[in-house]
Amino acid sequence: MSRKGARALRPGRKLRRLKALRTMLVEKLKLNYRLYPKTEHEGRLLETLGLYRQTYNYFFAQWNGKERVPSRLKLQAQLPKLKQEKP
Repeated sequence: MSRKGARALRPGRKLRRLKALRTMLVEKLKLNYRLYPKTEHEGRLLETLGLYRQTYNYFFAQWNGKERVPSRLKLQAQLPKLKQEKP
């Protein structure tokens, strides 16, 4: 089945190559936008970004150190509780 002189890809090596390819594709598709918000919008934008950062850190702290990443449904179920704790 394999050709003479050709190296067979081991499962680990194949997975690493696929991850590297995915990373390269994501880097090529990345878009950058520059915002110039008006003064009245800047405060709201900073508040929204702060809430996003706090939410990310909250869920990352729960996942950190565990082998399995929590499912999207479990994370969504925790959002109402998080909203009550940090309105």
